[in-house]
Amino acid sequence: MNPIDKIAKLCERRPHLVIATVAIVTLLLLPGIPKITTETKMETFIPKDYPSIMALSDVEKTFGGMRYESILVETKNGKVTDAGAIKSLLGLQRKILVEPALKGYAVEVESYLNYLFPYIMEDNQLLPDDELELAVQSFLSGPSGASVVGRWITPDQKICLMNVNVGAHLKSREAVEKTQYFENLVKSYAAEHGIFDASITGGYSTSRDMQKIIEEDNRVLLPAAVAMIIAILALAFRRVTDVVLPFVVIALAAI
Repeated sequence: MNPIDKIAKLCERRPHLVIATVAIVTLLLLPGIPKITTETKMETFIPKDYPSIMALSDVEKTFGGMRYESILVETKNGKVTDAGAIKSLLGLQRKILVEPALKGYAVEVESYLNYLFPYIMEDNQLLPDDELELAVQSFLSGPSGASVVGRWITPDQKICLMNVNVGAHLKSREAVEKTQYFENLVKSYAAEHGIFDASITGGYSTSRDMQKIIEEDNRVLLPAAVAMIIAILALAFRRVTDVVLPFVVIALAAI
């Protein structure tokens, strides 16, 4: 009889001993369970001496990272180049950067307005509304505007993009949690000012949404799988203990 058969026979003859052993091992490992973390960043699965990972590390140290969350801004009425919308957008950029809960998360915020600062500011103050709008239109219609229109703002000036450079040092779970806070902050700000609607997309927000979908599917699929396993065990063994004991062992091992 090979070793596997011997172990199987032992488990068959002494099921309570098997359960007790699993329970003891589980209790010994229990203190370390809260320390288990999950990581979804690709670079954690690739050796650090790979050229691409070394380059990524240099980019993160030099420029703060290459992970972004994007805010898609669409005006309810008018254009994102109207004076009121400009002031509201600048206020949102400042709020994201100074929000204490987003410290270390929002490294930099960029929008089409970053390219216009030399033209719309005077003595660290925005130009008066009529001059402000005129300066913006003059820039966008000129040669320099070609690098902005289509990339940061639509030709009809009703939609613009805002990119937030996310700190590269954050763990995946922390980044996802801060992304949720970030999204709530942006949408709350947009609702409060009532000038534009804002939606969020990016690596972390997409990961969060995927996780939500997986959790929702598991609420249906896992009970269905358990029900099927119970039915198969009941048909095969026709004893309550033979149906219950495998789940007890699995539950203890999963704790």
